[in-house]
Amino acid sequence: MENIQQRAMSFLKKLRKPESTVGLFFWTILWVPFQALLLNPVSLAAMFKLVNAQTLPAFPHLFSFVYPQVFIGYVFVPIIYCVIVSMIFKPKRLVSPLNIQIGAFVIVGSWYLFVTGSTPFTLISILVELETLGIVAIIALPIGYIQRLIVRVVIGLDYDEENIQQITYICNTDFETLTQKVLSNTFLNMLQFSVIREDAEEGIYKRTEKTSFTTSTNIILAILPDNSENKRQCLLSFVSYRKTFDDLTMRKDNEKLIHQFYEVIDGALLKLNPEYGLTEDKSGTTHLVTMAAKTYATYQTKSMFEIARKPVAGVWKISHYYIYAIILTLAIIWALTLAYVGRLGSINPDTYLNSIILGIFVLVAEIGIPLREELNRRGEKRVGKKTKK
Repeated sequence: MENIQQRAMSFLKKLRKPESTVGLFFWTILWVPFQALLLNPVSLAAMFKLVNAQTLPAFPHLFSFVYPQVFIGYVFVPIIYCVIVSMIFKPKRLVSPLNIQIGAFVIVGSWYLFVTGSTPFTLISILVELETLGIVAIIALPIGYIQRLIVRVVIGLDYDEENIQQITYICNTDFETLTQKVLSNTFLNMLQFSVIREDAEEGIYKRTEKTSFTTSTNIILAILPDNSENKRQCLLSFVSYRKTFDDLTMRKDNEKLIHQFYEVIDGALLKLNPEYGLTEDKSGTTHLVTMAAKTYATYQTKSMFEIARKPVAGVWKISHYYIYAIILTLAIIWALTLAYVGRLGSINPDTYLNSIILGIFVLVAEIGIPLREELNRRGEKRVGKKTKK
């Protein structure tokens, strides 16, 4: 029994390897038969509706013969499955619902051809079979593409931490001189850098160059004062990456791009003062500036669940999760009010009033819980300061 468990664990570890294309193929194929079972009644109902309609029915009415739970399962279950399985990989890889839909289309299309294979091959029969396959493809592929978009948004981008291309430089001048006299708005615009964040102690800039419809080459430039004893220095860190729809990758030719911007900034510094200039930091020390640049570069790879747990920077550090919940509750209250005032549904006054009271209680909880946590944090800080005194 233990031997079987060890083999099972070993197999699962192999499937989790990020470079394991076999693992990616396995998790994709695993759901294909189930999706084919759901695609079959959906496509049959759509064909029945199309054949019996004198005109092309509207999309919401196209699947009116399908049980709602079948259609909901066909659309949403692959999304849930692909989100869970994609995040099994470390780092995560996109298990695409579109590939699952293509596999289901092949199975259902082959089944249709097998069923109609006994009929004599005539021009009419061939046209009917092609029309049948076309209807199945029109149903499966666009829905699969939309499912893929949703999964991609939920899980974030795929990337490999080890392939991040990053170079950090030491600047022989202070932070204020560099940001105000050298990296002015005109200079940054000339280099096509936009400001992400800029204050008295940090400067984060980004440059994006579209190379195709779904691909772009990006550079993050982070600038922070040197936290060592030498206050006349500051640190610059470049992170370069190529972004596609599915992943965020680093390439060797991006290093050449970083050196081009290094030469331009270094030349501007030397013109301002011959003592200024940039030297590459080869100490191997992890500075705050390298962490900041990497954080901004890899933020888009985070899943919605990871982002929701992190607090929003500001006076009140409320997490994204509570913000989303508050917005959703307000939207529901607004929709109920609009429906009641506009008489858009059969909402009676008692139902509306009870729903609004419940919504207000939920809203108070969503605001009150993180607010209490924030007040507790501030109280602990005050106690800590008094204790030190």
